[in-house]
Amino acid sequence: MYAGLGAILVLAAFAAASAVAALGLRVLGPRLRVRTAGLPAVRRSHHLATLRLFPSALSLLLAGGLVAPAYLAREPRDAGETPGLLLVVLAALGTGLVVTSAARILASWRATRLLVVEWRSAARRLDLPGVPAPMFRTRSAFPVVAAVGVLRPRVFVAEQVLQGLTDDEREAVLAHEAAHLRARDNLTGLLLRACPDGFVWGREAGVLERGWREAAEQAADEQAALGAPGRAASLAAALVKVARMVPQGARLGLPAAALHGGEAVAQRVARLLRLSRDGPTALGGSGGPPRTEARGWRMSAPRTILLGASLVFALSAHAVFFLVHAAIEILVRSLP
Repeated sequence: MYAGLGAILVLAAFAAASAVAALGLRVLGPRLRVRTAGLPAVRRSHHLATLRLFPSALSLLLAGGLVAPAYLAREPRDAGETPGLLLVVLAALGTGLVVTSAARILASWRATRLLVVEWRSAARRLDLPGVPAPMFRTRSAFPVVAAVGVLRPRVFVAEQVLQGLTDDEREAVLAHEAAHLRARDNLTGLLLRACPDGFVWGREAGVLERGWREAAEQAADEQAALGAPGRAASLAAALVKVARMVPQGARLGLPAAALHGGEAVAQRVARLLRLSRDGPTALGGSGGPPRTEARGWRMSAPRTILLGASLVFALSAHAVFFLVHAAIEILVRSLP
């Protein structure tokens, strides 16, 4: 019963933390999304991804970083305690969340694999500068331009796209996909899909994921457009041409970083035309292009805080586990 009780406690903690965090963001999410609306696309995508990941990250931290080690460190193997019905129900809910997460990852993997197999069967390797991944020219009814994969990304471009764009437009499109690869958007998308929706989350999860995807596309547009003079207009023209190649009612349906998935592109084209006309000031914020050095400096503060918190936790782990185990004992004995 020792292992079974431990598993029930960990899963119950995961479910309870997920429910509390998800309900909190369900209430605060709309307000937080409004506050991100005026941010540059790169920062907006980071904020939205963080909001979407927060409930699952908090749940994993509580269940795997506190409850599990506290139970293993302090629970006697011969205690003979049995969980109440409420803990069992919470554990079942936690199991459902884990299964949901696994199902989302599997569905994403299968959808990507089916399309990649189809594209690779009709693909030829291309050697073009400016793309930090193997690139393939393929035949597809959909005018695909997509960077696929996390560990070994590949870029696929449909024949009609290569033939229908000018040299400047092709360079702009490839710069867009390269921006996705540098930002590791496929990895972020996989992490977002791995987060279970839960049974209390509601529509906020989908809203945040769509908002992140939109911000990530705008960020890749901006990074590509700022790479060379005139590229913003070239990318806008390429977007319009590719959108016109899409068969009526077709959608790409691929969980990967794609130039265009069949959705409306009017807003992205308008942003690119403003960027072409007004330069980096059209992005708002500081009025300049995103700087890797500045972004790295901003990210160092959270990392320093996380490192400091980890050090404090390590030094006080004994006391923390004592308190967590005491709370576990109270819950096991008091909950029905």
